[in-house]
Formats: sequence, structure tokens, C-alpha cells
Amino acid sequence: MVYIDTSNYRERLNKIKGNSTYSNSVVISSFKLTSTYQDDDFQLPIRIEGRLITADEYKDGVLPWNELQRVFKEFEGVNIYKYHNAHWRVGEVGKNAPIDAIVGRVVKTVLNMKDQAIDFVGEIMDRDVAFKVIQGLIHSVSVGFKNNIAIINGKPTKVDIEPRELTMVQNPKDKNAKIKKVIFKKKKE
Repeated sequence: MVYIDTSNYRERLNKIKGNSTYSNSVVISSFKLTSTYQDDDFQLPIRIEGRLITADEYKDGVLPWNELQRVFKEFEGVNIYKYHNAHWRVGEVGKNAPIDAIVGRVVKTVLNMKDQAIDFVGEIMDRDVAFKVIQGLIHSVSVGFKNNIAIINGKPTKVDIEPRELTMVQNPKDKNAKIKKVIFKKKKE
């Protein structure tokens, strides 16, 4: 396995490569340095772990913690897309998305009580996107959901959230919505 983490990249990578227990695996933990993996060095799917969304006040309204607690499990099973518009574009939402825009799926979500956030585990099954994630070119995500707006304490607040999708992005609205770990198997030589 290969594991990409966000600290001590070179030291950790060298330690893991030298450990016979992980001879066919790698853990990478920093996107500050570009890894040396080639496009054909890894097996699909790759696993990504990170922050899905944080309860906070955003430009378009407050996203309350109690709403995230209510729906966090509903994010499990949603598709991961290359771009937001793929899910939201034509006809019935999500039904007419181009199939080449689907790159993976969220497989697990966990409430992060300390940060009032949802963390996630996803699998990427698209080789081009997986390679860019491994190289650190793609390192953030953004959730898509339907919601209503209610005025609570004088502020527009998102209520009745219905999770729809997750998208790989460069600049997420939630600056904490980052891929924190990438895990994959190296191809056998």
C-alpha cells in the first residue's frame, strides 16, 4: 500500500519503502513535494481521506452543525465528480450527468465533533484523476447539496440539507475541505 500523508513526506516515504512489510505499498503524507510515481505505478482504486465539510458561516449563509449531524451518513454512496456542473447540469439533477465526469464514490463519513465537521473516505477509480491526486495537483474537495434557507438569528441559514455529490476542486468554499491522506497499491513488478 502507498499512504500519502501531509507531514515529513520524504522521511516517511523512505522509511516505508525500506520496510519489507510495506514493500508493495507506500504512504505519502505531504503535497508540498511532488511524488515520483508514474502514471502506471499504481492500482485502482486509490483511497482518499480528508475533510468533507465544516459547520461555519459562508458567504451564502450559515451551515449549522446540527444539520451536518443530521445528514452526515447520507453523504455515503454519493458520487465524486470532476466538476460541480456535471451533477447539476441538465434535466433531473444527477440523472443526466456525463458518465465520464464520475471519478469515484464516497464510501464512509465520520462526524468530527472537535472541529464540528464531517470527515470522509472515498475511492477514486479514474486513472487520470487518481494520478493528479497522487501528484498533489488535486488536493481539495467541495460538497454539493440541496437545501432551503431559513432566517435564524437574523442570518440566512441552510436547512433541510439533501446531500448530492462531492467534487474534486482547486479552491473549495470550505478552506478545510482537503484531501489529507492518499492510499494506493503499487503495481507488482
